Amino acid sequence: MKTRTAVTWNIFGGQQLDGVVALLKELNADYIALQEVLQETDGTGNQAQTIAELLGMHMVYAPAHVLTPGGSYVLDYFGISRPMDWGNAILSVHPILAHRVHHLSEDHHRIALEATISVDGANCSVFSTHLVGGHSESLDALRLAQARELVSQVPANRALVMGDFNANAQSDVFMALSTVLTSSEPDPRRVPTRKGEQIDYIFTTPDFRVQSTEMPRSSASDHFPLVAKFSVEPVVFISHKVR
Repeated sequence: MKTRTAVTWNIFGGQQLDGVVALLKELNADYIALQEVLQETDGTGNQAQTIAELLGMHMVYAPAHVLTPGGSYVLDYFGISRPMDWGNAILSVHPILAHRVHHLSEDHHRIALEATISVDGANCSVFSTHLVGGHSESLDALRLAQARELVSQVPANRALVMGDFNANAQSDVFMALSTVLTSSEPDPRRVPTRKGEQIDYIFTTPDFRVQSTEMPRSSASDHFPLVAKFSVEPVVFISHKVR
């Protein structure tokens, strides 16, 4: 079984794209899930497309909603004075055969982007998602509902679920995901992807064999990327002879 590399990274509006590209080139991943990717509202200037072209990868993107100046932390932080699409992307060294968008909640407009990619002779589902942030009784309940909706859309095997879940390993969100998926990092204290906690994850179905994880440090975003090396159990085809 060949070893593959997956990366998930919330790139904080892609405002330090040179640093993002430099690190991703170094990581040389097979599959990359990105969150907080911006593009113009007319579909031009997509940051993930720029990254994919520079890395020589295939890409799909889905906007979650439109950010507006004065109502968006990301736009206001960087002084962007026009509306921008804000969403998730998946990059792959292999052709992306199909993709679809799962709407996790209309409230706060959260989605999961799913791409179908051929991995070692069989199709694999790769997800990129970003659950709602913040902590209050209503936001915690909404985030848990989003996680449960996501779990209901994930296939039973050959699935890789990556993203910014805005939840630590002691949360109900993590427990809901862990009922059917396995986190690539068994010790979340080792990879504090944002503000001293792990909130970005790479989850897999049981047929993945994770060999290692790491968290490269970078100043290109307010999150650190999470990297996992893994292999996938081969699909066994049973031949039935006609008697």
